Amino acid sequence: MKIPRRKPLTANVAVVSVGFKTYWNQFEGLLDEMHRKGTLFCSKVSANRVDVRNFGLVDDPQSAQTVLPQLLAFDPDILFVHMATYSTSIPFAILLREVRCPVILAALQPMAAMDYARGTTFMQLCNDDI
Repeated sequence: MKIPRRKPLTANVAVVSVGFKTYWNQFEGLLDEMHRKGTLFCSKVSANRVDVRNFGLVDDPQSAQTVLPQLLAFDPDILFVHMATYSTSIPFAILLREVRCPVILAALQPMAAMDYARGTTFMQLCNDDI
């Protein structure tokens, strides 16, 4: 006889997107695109019946330090570091040093291939996920 669960199994999943703060003033609309990609990533993770909390985008040491207490208070079972675009390691290294859960570096590649003949730096940054 199989006894059904009274409560489904789930996990607390934290998502932090990373980027490079220097780019936002250089490329109009890029920061908004990175936030959109982060929201899309979270929707794909939450489709797996887990509790997902989006901690937004970190792009420098200060933003990582700001997110860290909230992230630790959430006590995630797993942390996805969403590589939204090029970034140095320092924004997410600050988080990795402190969390006590498995960490997965992940990315969504938005295009099957770039159109190099018409490519721009903006387009490249939108596809620099890995």
